[in-house]
Amino acid sequence: MKKFGLLMLFLPILCLGCSQGPSPAKGGTPGIFRIGNSTTSEILLHVHRKMPGGFEEIGFGQTADDGSFVLYNPDASSPLWLESGHYSFTVESIGAPLKFPKQYLTPQTSPLQIQWTDQDTLPTLEVPEAIFAVAKR
Repeated sequence: MKKFGLLMLFLPILCLGCSQGPSPAKGGTPGIFRIGNSTTSEILLHVHRKMPGGFEEIGFGQTADDGSFVLYNPDASSPLWLESGHYSFTVESIGAPLKFPKQYLTPQTSPLQIQWTDQDTLPTLEVPEAIFAVAKR
């Protein structure tokens, strides 16, 4: 009976590592997001690839305090590495006290568009700080 008691004592400790799912994927293409000269965390960036007939969402990234982000595929199971092509980014706040103008919410109207080549290494996306003064009115 003592052996059973010891097993019951150590079983929860042994199973602590068992309940964890797979580790999150390491990110793909890194980038920087700024609002004027400032950076903020808790901004979710959706990346859309331009396709014939429109845009297709292919992944996302979330900003850190310094504005840096890395891209993941839509279910975050693997990194997203940008290939040559035209991309549009849409943004939303997931905690930061910011509200973006409508044009930044859809890939067709977002001014956050880049033409990516194999030589590019770090997309920098910038929202002018002045748009927030207009958006508050």
